Amino acid sequence: MARVWRRRTREYVKAHLLSAALIEIRTLAYLPDTANHPTGHLEQIRLIADACHNLPTTGGVRRDGFDPFVYLWQTTNAYQRAWLVRHLDEAGVDYRYLAQSAPWPPPSTPPALRPTLRWGGWQLPRNPTAFKALDTSTLRSLEREALALDKPTGKNHEWRLSHLHPDANHILRPSRPDENLFRPNGPADLVEYRAIVTMIDGAVIVDHFRLRESSFAALPANLTRTRRYQLASTPRRRRERDTYLWGRDHRASEETCPAC
Repeated sequence: MARVWRRRTREYVKAHLLSAALIEIRTLAYLPDTANHPTGHLEQIRLIADACHNLPTTGGVRRDGFDPFVYLWQTTNAYQRAWLVRHLDEAGVDYRYLAQSAPWPPPSTPPALRPTLRWGGWQLPRNPTAFKALDTSTLRSLEREALALDKPTGKNHEWRLSHLHPDANHILRPSRPDENLFRPNGPADLVEYRAIVTMIDGAVIVDHFRLRESSFAALPANLTRTRRYQLASTPRRRRERDTYLWGRDHRASEETCPAC
């Protein structure tokens, strides 16, 4: 088993990958014909950015054993893995530690829906009026309305919408300044929202939607005051199950799913 990367190696890898990503994204934006991804430069840009967007805050191994570099290695797809290998080889870094690490259990904790009295299980309420509940039909309509204004990202939005539970209510609020934005706001009044959604198998997971702020604001305040304060007092869990992880598990276990 290779040795765990030291801090100096981690900082060097972080700086090298971020620099390589910025240069490559800039080149692809200016010279799209240089893309080597089969579906074009936009998907190549998205995959590189997706692999690197957490690197600025990547640190060492946490107390619970979680290593963000190992997690990055284990959650990349084939194209992203090849991109990482190419640049780690270029940097002269021995990445056997990443390849030989035991599989890290993916963040599979359902998001918390209510505060608890345990340590870290509650917080001072944060903007309780921002929370709203949307049924599946309304969420699908708002997502499709937003997609009509937005540029394609390569993600299969219809796959995601078709796997929402048809009879569920989903909780949404605007993403906060201290949270990662997967894409910047705009064009028009498109804003990113954090969502707690129920999938077709009943699983409750975290997702993010870009919706029109005006359309979301026009929705009725359909949660009770008590429920809004419960949600506003509930902190995010560290390892929440999200759409990517749910989708990976779903495809592996439901090979005959009619919605896939």
